Amino acid sequence: MLSILLPTYDRDMLPLVEVLHQQCIEAAYPFEILVFDDASHSHWNPSNEKINSWPHCQFISHTENKGRAANRNALAKAAKGTHFLFLDGDMMPQHADFILRYLKAIQEHHIVFGGIAYQTEKPTANLRLRWIYGKKREEIPVEKRQINPYATCLTSNLCIERKVFEAVQFNPTIASYGYEDLLFVKGIANTGQTITHIDNPAIHLGLEENEVFLEKTKQALENAKKMVQKGWITSKDIKALKWHKRILQWRLKPILYPILLLLAPQMKRNLRSSKPNIRIFDLYKLYYLMRN
Repeated sequence: MLSILLPTYDRDMLPLVEVLHQQCIEAAYPFEILVFDDASHSHWNPSNEKINSWPHCQFISHTENKGRAANRNALAKAAKGTHFLFLDGDMMPQHADFILRYLKAIQEHHIVFGGIAYQTEKPTANLRLRWIYGKKREEIPVEKRQINPYATCLTSNLCIERKVFEAVQFNPTIASYGYEDLLFVKGIANTGQTITHIDNPAIHLGLEENEVFLEKTKQALENAKKMVQKGWITSKDIKALKWHKRILQWRLKPILYPILLLLAPQMKRNLRSSKPNIRIFDLYKLYYLMRN
């Protein structure tokens, strides 16, 4: 059985579940679809309750917030299948044979990542930074992903065998936002399991506004620093932390920080504009790390 596990927060889940349900029916393969809302108390949830009336589907809204990692673990614990397909609630399969592609792949592989895509048309200016970042850093062709299979894997569109997941799981102590997927993938790497990459992307539809994405980036960097302090990851695992460490080692902060401090207003204006520059975004992360 394939268990499709959809963690979500404050979203209309009916369109995604409808697409997945139809594809599963057409595939004629045993399945279940579990949707767990992480205590958003959303106005969408009364509508999402309709999912419970569909065959092999379940929607649950937690009464208390578990965090992104623990919510995924809760989905896996409730699942009955031999394989788990994790798909974030703000994703949408790009292909009509999305489920079939995964079903074919799991016949030979334990862990399969299909990839992430973004819509080709530019969104409004207030959503442009997240879209640009996704296009440049997350929408990677399968040929390039295969070169470094661990570094290019995200858990927002991942199919994994149950016994492999149970040997790793998401770290439930991570309650704040950021890099819980990196830690999970490092756990996979430590087991020696191979991640297979295929051409089966899901489109990321949930674009945050520029200001929100900047704040979430800061949260993620703070989370990453805590992970390094606990020895779960190293600074080499995240480019911004790696360069920040080198700057400190080379004693360049007294030179570079005043320059970035002077440029900070211009960087912020660019990142909030209709033409954000991804290199400026990288510099802004370094500026934030040096400032804190």
